[in-house]
Amino acid sequence: VSAWLDLSVTATYHGSRDHDNNAFPIRGSIEYVIKHHQKSGDKRKEHTTSPSSSSSPPKSLILTNGTIHNITIATSVSIMHLGQIYLPRAKLWWPHTHGSQPLYSVELTFRSLDGKSDDAVDGNNNNPTPAIHESTTQSTFGIRTISSFTHPKTKSFALKVNGHPVFLQGGNWITTDLFLRYSNSPKRYLQELQLLRNVGFNSLRVWGGGIAETTYFYE
Repeated sequence: VSAWLDLSVTATYHGSRDHDNNAFPIRGSIEYVIKHHQKSGDKRKEHTTSPSSSSSPPKSLILTNGTIHNITIATSVSIMHLGQIYLPRAKLWWPHTHGSQPLYSVELTFRSLDGKSDDAVDGNNNNPTPAIHESTTQSTFGIRTISSFTHPKTKSFALKVNGHPVFLQGGNWITTDLFLRYSNSPKRYLQELQLLRNVGFNSLRVWGGGIAETTYFYE
């Protein structure tokens, strides 16, 4: 299938301000690359690079890439909408009871062209060249839709994944360690969640009276 993705970022402003505490805007561009997520040890997708070669991934892994120009940041924002990105040949993410869970990686690089370097000089016209500042972030995601409906027979709450009704087989997740001794252990999270998967769970409800789970849990 093909998909349109909403691309948004969180920006923290570290620029300078004038005497009236007004922020000087930072202008630049954002480059994005979306590719197939490479799992550790996946021999089919691994590639090697030599010191003389580029560190960019092979073109076979890249689904789409581009540049968004005229980005202006004048304050810290929790969500900055950059627009929609068209992703061809996308594969849908499914619960393990209904299919596979293909993942994708997105890498964003912000390049600021504001300011002048202290000692950089253009050899042709002796004009100072713009100082380029870069910031890069990465994330992993899957593509799926989730919607709720009232089941016509049971008159109860039900869910659809990618437009198909899914019978939820799961339970409450409170915490497996009340003293939180293992809350920073990705290995323990993985082992515990694999046990639940192996007995047939395809969903978990994080109990509101428990803890706000870590990123290890959701990853």
